[in-house]
Amino acid sequence: EETPSPEATAETPSAEEAVPEWLQDAAEESPPVDATWIREFGKDIPSREEIAAAMAQPESTSPAPTEPAAESPPTEKLDLNRASLVELERLPGMGFRRAQLVFSYREAHGHYQSFDELLNIPGLEAEAIEVLKQHTEIITTVAETPAEPSPPTPTAAATPAAPPVQPEDEHHARQLTARQQLEAGAVDAALETYGQLIKKGKRLGAVVADLEYAAQRYPASADVLQALGDAYMRQDRLQEALDTYSRAERLV
Repeated sequence: EETPSPEATAETPSAEEAVPEWLQDAAEESPPVDATWIREFGKDIPSREEIAAAMAQPESTSPAPTEPAAESPPTEKLDLNRASLVELERLPGMGFRRAQLVFSYREAHGHYQSFDELLNIPGLEAEAIEVLKQHTEIITTVAETPAEPSPPTPTAAATPAAPPVQPEDEHHARQLTARQQLEAGAVDAALETYGQLIKKGKRLGAVVADLEYAAQRYPASADVLQALGDAYMRQDRLQEALDTYSRAERLV
């Protein structure tokens, strides 16, 4: 019989004995508190069944593209001879100051016959004139076109033509005189006539329109602003009167 070698007779260490004692203790202990992220990370990993179910779902179809909204039709142009001050002010790029110039000039000189007349308005820029050409139009009425007079009938006598401007009363006549003085450059004489009408409370609407035009034509005149403020006060337009008085004080 063969005698076993000393190496064969030595006992082979078990699996537990092959692992160091310190490593066995570490394996038996629960994970430390700061290893919570390891446990939580495992929860987010899907199982094979969840992956297979997700792959079996049909792909979602993208929504059909919506048709672009139809463009709004172009807005109708304003009649420059009938547009109110508010309508002119709301035009793009106009504002109150430019609209007031256009409106006051029309009130003082009558209806516009062409856009070239806008060049006569002091303080109105070329940019504002282009805006008006784009968003307004000038409509001349049939009454403004001279027509051939019809022959008189035997039963009715022909009526003489009325003069171009017929003052309604003495106050209207004074207001027209003051306007002529203002256009001729006689500002002091015009303001004196306007002052008489303001004190009596006569023709205030026309007086305010004339003085607003004068304030634009003579922006450095404190006397014009003072008269305009007085006219506002007579119309009970207190806030506009105070603003105008403040502008006049800054010029003194």
